[in-house]
Amino acid sequence: MAKQPDVVIIGGGVIGLISAWMLAKEGLHVHLLERGEVGKESSWAGAGIIPPGKFEQARNPFDRFRSWSSEQFPHLVKELENHTGLGCDYHVCGGIEFIDSPDPVVSLWQAEKIEFQEVHNHPKIKFPAPRRGYYFPQMAQIRNPRYLKALQQSCTQHGVNIETKAAVSGFQVSGNRVTGVDLANGKQIEGQNFVLAAGPWSEPFLQQFGVKLNIDPVRGQIVQFAAQSVGLKEILIVDKCYLVPRASGEILAGSTEEPEAGFQKENTQMAIESLREFAEGLVPELRSCPVIKTWAGLRPGSPDGLPYIGKVEPYQNLIFAGGHFRAGIQLSPATGRLVCDLVLDRPALFNPKDFALDREPPRDFQASFRS
Repeated sequence: MAKQPDVVIIGGGVIGLISAWMLAKEGLHVHLLERGEVGKESSWAGAGIIPPGKFEQARNPFDRFRSWSSEQFPHLVKELENHTGLGCDYHVCGGIEFIDSPDPVVSLWQAEKIEFQEVHNHPKIKFPAPRRGYYFPQMAQIRNPRYLKALQQSCTQHGVNIETKAAVSGFQVSGNRVTGVDLANGKQIEGQNFVLAAGPWSEPFLQQFGVKLNIDPVRGQIVQFAAQSVGLKEILIVDKCYLVPRASGEILAGSTEEPEAGFQKENTQMAIESLREFAEGLVPELRSCPVIKTWAGLRPGSPDGLPYIGKVEPYQNLIFAGGHFRAGIQLSPATGRLVCDLVLDRPALFNPKDFALDREPPRDFQASFRS
């Protein structure tokens, strides 16, 4: 008889993969279930911006979460690449964020001792007046599909059983413990612990346990320019929109926020034109560069834009990790660490109360960086 898995993970996006990877490295037998193909939803679609961070100086729980992830990425990527031979295309490229002035976020950067400086011009950029530009030399990026592929491969090499096209239809429960999951194909999977990381598809499962978090899909669209001739190196951020130049020469322009789209992933002409207008206004040379690709993804939005990671009370062996909105890739190292701490029932690096499912929305909260 096959050994019952120590952990069953529902969801094969970056949160499910990073959790499986870290748990498997702790010696646990992990079975991951994905309704479609691994990493093909919101995790694949993002631009992979990694803001800088100083964990020891970060002032609030979310910034500590973000800054720890930022500091871990170079080590995590090196380990993945050495283990699998697959590149993640992670590199520190620097970035410029354009903000209104005065803006209290500057004091957060200063308090965290993040390296930055105000810049007033750039040969490639038309500064969006009246905003001010701040340059962060340690801002980095990662190529989402490559990161996901390396995580998947390393999971497999660490013994994780990854099962695709395995849609979960419900949970089996005995008392205050989950004992297994039912698949749509009639199969049943039993396990000792369960992690629900199904992104915007999580809400119906949570409701089975009497929990309503309002984790809803928020469509985001991206436009890719063939822009080798432009030579832009830095990430550019203006509110919810950004330009991310890839090392191969393409430039990504994103992203929309469309909660009204529901589960519809199609691109729209209106969004594409809006993103082109944003990109070409910020970097005028893009007007002569063709759009070579467009795509969209469904982010798991939460009411306050912050993730939930914690036990689904009173079920001591069921953990939910979701609602990361735009920051799933960015927060994946810290999320995997907290999931591991909760599954292994060991002292957590982050205070679980800050991300618990019954947490209160933070008052007057402002993050150092918009994801």
